[in-house]
Amino acid sequence: MVKYENDSKTKKIYIWKDENPLDVVLEEKLEIEVPAKEAFWKEGMICVEAKMNPRHISNYAMLCMNYKANNSGKTNIIINYNIEKNFCRANGQLFNDNSVIGLNNEFAEYLNTIFSESEIDFPSGIIEIIGGAYDEVGSSYYSFEKIIELISIIFENYEQIGETILGEKLIEIL
Repeated sequence: MVKYENDSKTKKIYIWKDENPLDVVLEEKLEIEVPAKEAFWKEGMICVEAKMNPRHISNYAMLCMNYKANNSGKTNIIINYNIEKNFCRANGQLFNDNSVIGLNNEFAEYLNTIFSESEIDFPSGIIEIIGGAYDEVGSSYYSFEKIIELISIIFENYEQIGETILGEKLIEIL
């Protein structure tokens, strides 16, 4: 795991590269397709947990995403989520111990909208949301929109994970 924080420690990002810190079964899925753009992402898995600008009410989100390239000219997006009965607390798995492990229908719908309306250049291939977490008070559409932006930058700069310059860029976005 790689950690990035600002000097005051009010913003922080944890990144897991090819590792999923969550142990949860997601039973439902949404699937969408968007046109692929001219983008290059490194294949793999990225999980990102972020505490954002503390002045915003919406300041926490966590997502795990797999990316597999293909030449279809389309980006197929699979969003896995839970039904209410399977949620549990983080209990030390994440820096936010109050986070709820899993994604409910509301956040899955948020992600569906974010991917559908995003101006981010998604590459040709399959993007799969394989896990996530949220704070019942501090998460919203905005926080997941920021996480998608962070993850896209990380996939574009995959080999720089752990380098200070990438961390500074990511923290600035928050």
